[in-house]
Amino acid sequence: MKRKILFTRLLHSNLAVPVLILVICGLAYGLLAPSLGFYWDDLPYALVYNRFGPRGYIDFVASDRPFSAWIFIGVSWLFGEQPLGYHIMMIFIYWLAAVMLWWLVRLVWPLHPSEALWAAMLFAVYPGFLGHPQAIIYNHHFSSMALYLFSLAASVKAIKTPKTRFWWHFLGVMAMALSQFSIEYYIGWEVIRPIVVWLVLGDQDIDRNGRLRRSFFQLLPYWMATLGFLAWRLLIFQFPTYQPVSPLSFLDRRPSIVTQIFEAVFGAWGSAIPNLTRQDYSSSFWLVYLVLIVLAAAFVFFTLYVLTNEKGSSEKEASTHSAFGLPALVVSLAGIGFAGWPFWLVGLQLSIVSQFRSRFTLAFIPWAVLLLAVILHTLSQSRARWMRYFIMVLVSILVGGSIGWHFWNANYYRNQWVEIQRYFHQLVRRAPGLEAGTTLVVNDMRAIPIFEDDS
Repeated sequence: MKRKILFTRLLHSNLAVPVLILVICGLAYGLLAPSLGFYWDDLPYALVYNRFGPRGYIDFVASDRPFSAWIFIGVSWLFGEQPLGYHIMMIFIYWLAAVMLWWLVRLVWPLHPSEALWAAMLFAVYPGFLGHPQAIIYNHHFSSMALYLFSLAASVKAIKTPKTRFWWHFLGVMAMALSQFSIEYYIGWEVIRPIVVWLVLGDQDIDRNGRLRRSFFQLLPYWMATLGFLAWRLLIFQFPTYQPVSPLSFLDRRPSIVTQIFEAVFGAWGSAIPNLTRQDYSSSFWLVYLVLIVLAAAFVFFTLYVLTNEKGSSEKEASTHSAFGLPALVVSLAGIGFAGWPFWLVGLQLSIVSQFRSRFTLAFIPWAVLLLAVILHTLSQSRARWMRYFIMVLVSILVGGSIGWHFWNANYYRNQWVEIQRYFHQLVRRAPGLEAGTTLVVNDMRAIPIFEDDS
């Protein structure tokens, strides 16, 4: 009896959701982590560490993202040349980003814990990004993502806790600046901050003019820091790698942009549908993949059933200011609408089927899953009792299927790691006398397509 009471308390504690998200991230990205290696741009970064040590990253990234060296220095200092450490860190940092999103939604809409849970779970397994096994590179992207989401949450926390307002704003501005200067992927998220600040101030007993005035002063430090970044990035550092496209060229790409948004927000979830043929994989792997989907979906359904079995009266009695549907829809659409601008303005195209170009979905993930949470919230307003179970089944299928998809994707990377090692073993055995500076001409690299470009 005591064990049952303890288990119930743990499930309903503040740690329950972070622990649940960690388990989901482990299932999605950790099962094959010990057999994964380095891919694509991981290899030149690993070579920098091999030749120059952690400090070598300062010069290596100076021409592209000069303020991003900190994450590579820190992670390489911890893990050196061993791939497993980078993969574990990748899982941890992505989990941290998911928790930051959950915290942000809970702060803005405290009376809607179910919606925050749905968003965090879907964030953890978003299937449109295929680069998780590229661990050295995306530790950088995920760290900046977690920092920016923390910054948004900190600006809300500052409003809700006047006694510690200065420190929350200080941490929020520092986290935002570090994220922006490290990588420009998430600069479009700054459009979210005025909206959430306005929503949170709406819960306080102040008139419209007072709300506008307080919003301005709450946002001013973030706007100043963002303007500082934009001035540096556009006027001083400018565009060392990708060049801005002409306005006419940008207008010509509008239909493509709409398609890319649809793919990132909705089309990506098609990957959660199980592959009913084994394709190039063995029958044993395919069966493990299907079993993993079933078990993961069952686990998610059980957890949702327990966590949302008794909706608190506070959730049912949400005030007008704390209403979730329309405000969250505005936030999600604003985030989706501005997420892709850093890429589109320099002519980069998003693709959910490319291990390389799927990286542009990262800026869409929080707002895409928030939009799905809005849809689920709308369905939950139905008085039909079966709708609650339908939502739990739907979320379970999306999460379970996406976990299976990431397992499938990781196996592709695992096979690529085997192939590249065989390739170099062949070089050592067949051409042991190769000297430094020798040029190799290769006429067929299709067997290892994930090692193109700088790698």
